[in-house]
Amino acid sequence: MNKTYILFWIFIIIGTFLESVGDICFRYATVANKELYRWLGYIVYILGSAAWAVSLKYHELTTGLIIFISINVLMVAIASRYMFAEYLNITQIIGVILCLIGVFLIEK
Repeated sequence: MNKTYILFWIFIIIGTFLESVGDICFRYATVANKELYRWLGYIVYILGSAAWAVSLKYHELTTGLIIFISINVLMVAIASRYMFAEYLNITQIIGVILCLIGVFLIEK
């Protein structure tokens, strides 16, 4: 593994984590009607977008975008299950699995 590949994954993981936290803040702000969480979501989302933008310095846009979106979908689905007691139907579960398979295929 070279240094640029490792830096790409570091920034992708940081970016997806922050954007997922931002998505969860937006959801919580809507459910609990708390304006503070909406603003926290904006701030965290901007930081996540910045980390994602930096990751593009180390990898192609098309590959980086697919990885970023797929990991974000997975993280938000897991967080929604445990934080908001939301369930995924079989079609959504298949979609998440296909996203993960796509990430592995793109990186091979």
